[in-house]
Amino acid sequence: MAAKVPKTKKSTFQNMVQKVRKFAGGTPDRYHTRSKKYDKFVPSGKPAAQPSLTKPEAPELMTEGRTRPARPVTPEEKFVFKAAPVNESVMMSAGDYGVPVVKPRKATVPASPMVGKRGPEPKQRAVQQEEAFVFKAAPVNPRIMMSAGDYGVPVVHPTKTTETKPFKQMEQHKDPMQTRAALATAAAERETAREAFKAQPLPDNSAPASLPTVEAKPPTQQQPFNLRSASLRSQSRAALEQRVKQEDENRLAAAEFKATEVKAVERPFKPAKSTRPLTDIQAFTMSTDQRSMEREIYKRKQAVQQTENEKVQAVLEAKERAAEEKAIQVLRNNSVHKANPVPNYTMMKIKPSQRLLTVPSSPMVGKRGASGPAGIRA
Repeated sequence: MAAKVPKTKKSTFQNMVQKVRKFAGGTPDRYHTRSKKYDKFVPSGKPAAQPSLTKPEAPELMTEGRTRPARPVTPEEKFVFKAAPVNESVMMSAGDYGVPVVKPRKATVPASPMVGKRGPEPKQRAVQQEEAFVFKAAPVNPRIMMSAGDYGVPVVHPTKTTETKPFKQMEQHKDPMQTRAALATAAAERETAREAFKAQPLPDNSAPASLPTVEAKPPTQQQPFNLRSASLRSQSRAALEQRVKQEDENRLAAAEFKATEVKAVERPFKPAKSTRPLTDIQAFTMSTDQRSMEREIYKRKQAVQQTENEKVQAVLEAKERAAEEKAIQVLRNNSVHKANPVPNYTMMKIKPSQRLLTVPSSPMVGKRGASGPAGIRA
């Protein structure tokens, strides 16, 4: 009897090959890219569909379900006059359909006046004591004394008096039958008056008619128009001539030479001596020299500033170079492959089996008899 192997703790370690196989087997087929040869693959449980002839079917158009015809409407069908039905209430009315009915007003009911006890009398306002008023007469306006007695009196314009006219009482709604009868009577009277018309006789043209005498008028005498523009033109022309004449006189007077009178010289002219001190000659500085000195100072400052900028730039470049070399070193260190350490498995300890040894027995190769140890031949 073989010894029973004790159950050991299952390790969870998986090498790279096992991980790849597990990943490839656990991914669904829909995420795998298949080649074109699998496109014509037919599963083994379903028969391949056989191509058949296409059966044409009539399309179901929406025009069949419309109430109006699908064909275009002709102008004759589009402009068809359809009279509206006659309103029965118009035929049944007495000619007052659509006319508002004026309801008669109720008669005024007289009421008894209130001649009994009066209500509470209104309270009289307390009369305030007025302060003593001193009258001061204003001075008399001299216009009042010079006027004819109507100063300050407003002018009263005569107003038109209202003329009284008889009041036309509002008539109630008349019966349409009476209105129709009155219209028919008026039409009959007009027809009778038209038939009773008698024309006047024509005038007698046998004797020549005497024409009225026409007085002979003298012919119209032509006279020039007295236009205001003509007078204005003549005035402007005269003013222009006067102005030109005055300008000519002024020009001639200005062109005439007139010498000034010579004044008697009392004493000869002698220039006065100057009171200012003599000019002190000193050395002078030119602006070009001043500008050259300022330019030299500016160039020195600029050279110093450029030297400082170059030093700062050199320091920054050195820092950037050191940082770049450090990053390259880190990248190189990270890119070096490092193998995983060998896993440390637990050693298997072989223990002796607790089962008994197998006892061999003779096989039954003789005559078979009753079952059991008695039927076994030695």
